[in-house]
This record gives sequence, structure tokens and C-alpha cells, in this order.
Amino acid sequence: MNAYKFSPLLASVIHVFLSAGTESIKRLLLSFFLLIAGAGIAWADPVATTTSLVSQANPSYSGDSTNNNFTASVSNNNAGFPVTGSVTFTNGSTELGTAQVDQSGNAYLYFVNYNLLPAGVHNLTAEYSGDANNAPSTGSMVQTVKASTSVGVLSSANPVQISNGVTLTARINFYNSTQPVTGTVTFKDGGTVIGTGTISVVDGYYQASVTTSAFTSGTHTITAEYSGDGLNWAANSNNFQQVVLDGLAPVTVEFGASPNPGQSNGNVSLSAVVSNNNAGFPLTGTVTFKNGSTVLGTTQVGQYGNADLYFLSSSYFPVGVNNLTAEYSGDANNAATTATLAFTMK
Repeated sequence: MNAYKFSPLLASVIHVFLSAGTESIKRLLLSFFLLIAGAGIAWADPVATTTSLVSQANPSYSGDSTNNNFTASVSNNNAGFPVTGSVTFTNGSTELGTAQVDQSGNAYLYFVNYNLLPAGVHNLTAEYSGDANNAPSTGSMVQTVKASTSVGVLSSANPVQISNGVTLTARINFYNSTQPVTGTVTFKDGGTVIGTGTISVVDGYYQASVTTSAFTSGTHTITAEYSGDGLNWAANSNNFQQVVLDGLAPVTVEFGASPNPGQSNGNVSLSAVVSNNNAGFPLTGTVTFKNGSTVLGTTQVGQYGNADLYFLSSSYFPVGVNNLTAEYSGDANNAATTATLAFTMK
């Protein structure tokens, strides 16, 4: 037989009729109300319920729907009949979804789209619909969503001469968020702390910087560790290689001519390849080609250290042996040097 509870009003009506009627009327009315009860027709006040709301992860990550999972639990304090109906989940005035209450009184909402829960603090509610025997109720919680971040490292000079200071800067990137970035960045050389900078906005970027002149010569592995804050997750940078020079890097020049020997009625091309033996920084500057004291031309060193002069007239090269030079100018990090070539013109 179904659990049954008369409302106070209905119970009063039954009492009046049973008290005032004849014995036959009493029996008829009693049979009628027992029939209603036996059929499960419940003219009763719904019992009070409570609804609680919890999340799988709090705080959670912005831009990741896999951890946006919520459970609403509805209870009628063991009133003797099940809880049915549905629960609607909302973020303020935005509906996140609706789920049916299961036999245990729970309703689950999985994988809420991350666009509905951007980085920030959200007041979530779970609104239980109620049913024939259970009154509606609402549960709430505060969900914090933090932005995923990444860190990139920049250097004011790389390579840098050991006698000069260098400023290291960490820029914080964030995802699916309009929240400001605060906190600090700690810079390390291997396991040694170089210094800590406070996040500020520079040219539209959230960044922190430290300046140091304490490096020894060589290559240093730099990392930047962002502390995170209430709405942004902490993050570490990838390794950044800072090169520190003690003086200029030595340079070699490989110098050639084509064809060699040349023909008096043909053209000649000269090429130079400049190398700093993979010192870890680029070569810039120029190469000037000469035949004795006569300048044949000057060209910029290319991305791969190459400098070329093409299709020079044979008139620049008297018949016989010509002593050619390729003079590399050097730059702020690479030493100047000169290569020679004995070129024969026939």
C-alpha cells in the first residue's frame, strides 16, 4: 500500500463528517476515504525537500569542459516515498542544463560548455522541480573558474657581453578569460634564483622583468615561474637559453671564386661564408671583396652567414695571379676577420 498522508484541511473535513453523520453515513464516508487512500490518490501537502549542489572541481580550469561536472542531491528526509522530477542548473540567469533525478535523489550535469563558465566567480543554483509528493527546493554554490596560463621568456640582448647587464622579461598568456593577471614571476638560472618581478601591464602585455649583470660567460638555462592568483593558474616557462660572451666570438671566413681559374672574356662570381662555430647567436655585418686595394663590392651577410658578388667583369682581374681578400666587418658579438684567395685569370 502506498504511503499516504492527509493534509490538515482534509483531515478536519473527515473529522466533521464522521462526528456529525449517522452510523450509515459514517461508514459510507469512511469507506470512500479509505478507497481514495488505497488507490494512492494523495490529497496531501507535499513534504519539504532540501537540495545541495557540488562540483567535481572547484576551482576548475577555463577552456576545459571535461571538469565542468555538477551533482545536485535532493532529499525529503526519508519521508517514505521516492523523489522524482528534474533539476535545472543555472549560472545567474543563464541556464546550464536540466537533468532528471535518479532513484538515489541525485541529478548530474556533465561537461558544461566552457563558454558558459569563463574565468571568474560564478553563483550557481540547482532548482528542483518538485513532484506530487515533494515540494520544490533550491541549492546553490560558488564556483571559481581559473584561467589556464602559459609563460614566455624574452631577453633584452641575446647574446650579451659579460660586461653588460641584461633584462629578462616573462609574458603571461591566458585563455578564455577577461580577468586581469596579477602575482609575481620568479626567474631562475638552473636552480639558482635570479630575482622576482611583479606583474604589470606593459604595451598591452601582462609581464614581469628582472635585470642582472651577475652572469658568468657561457650559456645559461633560464626559467620563469608564474605564481598564479585567485583567477589564474600558476605556470612555468620552457627553458630559455641565454648566451653570455666574454669578449667577441672568433669568426672564420671560407672564401672562393667561380670559375677559378677565370677566362679573360668571361664573368667571375665571388662567395664568402662567415661562421662563428655555432656560438649560439647570429652573424650580422658586411663582407667587402677586394683585389689588392681595389674594392670590388660590399654585401650584407645573410641569414646563413653567406655573402656573394655575382657576375663581375673579367676586366677587374688582370691576367695572372690576383690576390683577393674578403673582409668581414664584425658586429657587436663577432670579431672582424679577413680571408685571402689567390685567383688566376687566364
